[in-house]
Amino acid sequence: MFSGKGRLVDACVHIERAKSYAVNNAYSLGRLMELQAGVWYNQFRFEEAKPEALRAVEVFERLGAAQDVERCNKLLRDILQKLNDLFISDESGLNDELLETLLLLAHIYFLL
Repeated sequence: MFSGKGRLVDACVHIERAKSYAVNNAYSLGRLMELQAGVWYNQFRFEEAKPEALRAVEVFERLGAAQDVERCNKLLRDILQKLNDLFISDESGLNDELLETLLLLAHIYFLL
């Protein structure tokens, strides 16, 4: 609701609040993690979005929610692509964090 109106900061506050109510419902918590990752993605906060999307994928995999895993993996691939694009535009060279991201992307590619 808030993310569609450009009020991404408000969305983050409400998502965090909702997470506290979803601790006993793994599926809802996974959806909130995915939503949080999507909001951070839209805020260009890719480094924060990546671990949140990874956690959501793990939750959905544990639950056997294949469609949710697929959707969340797409978000994760988009996040990793943006991180990769940022690296390519950066002249500082390859760093450990980027290497980790690229290895993760390769792992996801081979899982699909």
